[in-house]
Amino acid sequence: MLLLVAFAVASEAHAADAADQVGAPPKVEVLTMGPGDALFTRFGHAALCVDGTCWNYGTADFSDPVRLGWQVLRGRAMFWVATSKQDEMIELYQSRGRSVFVQELTLPEEAAEEIRDHLVDVLFSDEKYFVYHHFRDNCTTRVRDVLNRATKGKLGPDRGPQSELVNALVPGVAGRRIPDGPSLREMVRSGFAGDVGLLLVGELILGRAGDRPTTRWQAMFLPSVLREVVATRLGAVPRQVAPGPLVPPGPRWLGTAVLWGVAVFLAGWLLLLRRWPRLAFGLVGLVLGLLGLALWALAVVSVSGELRWNEHVLLFWPTDLALLFLGRRRRASYLGVRMAVLLLVVVGHLSTLLVQPLGPLALALLPIGVGWWLAGSAALDDWFTAWSTAQQQSGSGRSA
Repeated sequence: MLLLVAFAVASEAHAADAADQVGAPPKVEVLTMGPGDALFTRFGHAALCVDGTCWNYGTADFSDPVRLGWQVLRGRAMFWVATSKQDEMIELYQSRGRSVFVQELTLPEEAAEEIRDHLVDVLFSDEKYFVYHHFRDNCTTRVRDVLNRATKGKLGPDRGPQSELVNALVPGVAGRRIPDGPSLREMVRSGFAGDVGLLLVGELILGRAGDRPTTRWQAMFLPSVLREVVATRLGAVPRQVAPGPLVPPGPRWLGTAVLWGVAVFLAGWLLLLRRWPRLAFGLVGLVLGLLGLALWALAVVSVSGELRWNEHVLLFWPTDLALLFLGRRRRASYLGVRMAVLLLVVVGHLSTLLVQPLGPLALALLPIGVGWWLAGSAALDDWFTAWSTAQQQSGSGRSA
């Protein structure tokens, strides 16, 4: 998507060229591009082309990535559609080592003209601009919506064998889309495959909405899924015109592995440095507290349900930073409260009330559990020492 800024130039001229072509029915093609190395390109890209002119809904101001990321979190990131010549677009993506697929649609003349007229009108209307949402409104979902409207709903709703069975057994459910596909989290893992940093962040910040099954309609925020559905439902066989990776290479489990690794390390750190409790608990409090601060802040500032409703705020608390300076007794009391809440989270997972992955739970539960045991043992030792001292003093008094 970082490449799309270049396509914003001369949009109106390209649109006029497409609109001026008369005679033969418009030639409508769908372009889908494979992933790139940059963050905004990890899930690929899609464009809709008419008579050699492509409409790209992935144009934005990428000159300040931090500002753009903040706008995405706040639901204010403005994207717009721009046009470019089809051969120039293919050549650009090919030069960047990204795959490009072309699907020529066989449509009734009326549908093809509707697509062309709509795309031309978009450039001169308020619909040219839209607020970006990665899962629900992006460059690929905009192409999906245009095609679905022109084909009278052939891209949705989803009705597989499971849906038909439910339709037959449950009155009034006919026409609903039954979620039975992979979750958003599984798709994000595929998009971030091989990148341990992005996988780790994705595991932590994606909330409970990311673990619900999806419909094919929802999954078409991914260009690869759009390509598959256009092939099966519109009969447009994909033709690869530029080589490149279809999905990012590498394993998808690296993020979860890191979470478990850090959990084991922190628990071992506490056990090894139990004689120096301030140092031992200080590192645990710093890691868990900063993570809690980030997740709680994200839940507050984000307007996206996929980020705001995050079960991990039950696991990581900003108050864990207090472990840096709490004394022995207060530390034991605090860790007792934290352990009680974590055990409730475990019960929530066992009852399926909570649905997010267990990797972050391990990161909180292992060090907090070990710390609670160590703090409790130290507090018990203090009590026993004080009781023994009191007994000895009492015995000395009676002897005197």
